[in-house]
Amino acid sequence: MSQITLTHIVQRSAAGQALLWGAGALPDTHERVLMRLTGYTPLVRLSDPDHDPQWLLAVVEALLDEGLAEVVDVAPDEGHCSSWGELALSLAH
Repeated sequence: MSQITLTHIVQRSAAGQALLWGAGALPDTHERVLMRLTGYTPLVRLSDPDHDPQWLLAVVEALLDEGLAEVVDVAPDEGHCSSWGELALSLAH
């Protein structure tokens, strides 16, 4: 298990990109998180402020362990993030 934190930037691996969405290969919650891993946004920006961020870290850890995601970098600061996290939170689940 890696030591991932909310400052890490994660993207879908080739296997994650090839995953057939909605096929039941992953739980829906894991699939939703995987869809949001674009390689541009630190995990802190993808976390839901109303929920424990440890849940997101656990899901990302599982996706990393399954080879569906990979760490890109660690965010140097909050200023260079996309707004995909806010968009995802504003959409109904």
